[in-house]
Amino acid sequence: GWALESAEGLCVEWKNGRELMLFSEHAHEVLELLGAHLTRFNRCRIFQAKRLREVYELMSIQYDSNNTDHEALLMRLWESVFPDIQLEARKTKQWGKLGFQSSDPGTDFRGMGLLGLHNLVYFAEQYPNVVSDILRATPEREYPFAAAGINITLMLISILRLDTQPHFVAQAESATWDTA
Repeated sequence: GWALESAEGLCVEWKNGRELMLFSEHAHEVLELLGAHLTRFNRCRIFQAKRLREVYELMSIQYDSNNTDHEALLMRLWESVFPDIQLEARKTKQWGKLGFQSSDPGTDFRGMGLLGLHNLVYFAEQYPNVVSDILRATPEREYPFAAAGINITLMLISILRLDTQPHFVAQAESATWDTA
């Protein structure tokens, strides 16, 4: 862009063709401050776009019981909720205590991919007392904690319209507000 200074003020043209007229003896200071804010805004927007891409990618990865990382994350969920209870086997009715619908919890992640599992692990690790209270207060099948958590994740994705790859992620990662 360019800047044109006159007795009336400072006219700045951004790289996108827009113009800004500043009529003040402090026009240069205002322009410098505006540039700093736009730079910060760009950094935040790019960070948010990257996080949205990560969410979309986790949602797109289907749970695979043959993947050791997926299995380790599932075991991490169990251990964070029931640290003193050993699983009898990988496929067991014990998963019902956590609110899974079958003896193989991997099948419950079909609609959400790994995002559902990551959210359950996060909630269990960050709010262990809340999870314990929920599981203790309700009978096993009355409140299927895991199934409800996965469904809440699905609802949020739908409400936020992230159920298809958001086009604005790519735009936000590549486009910036020009500050000069």
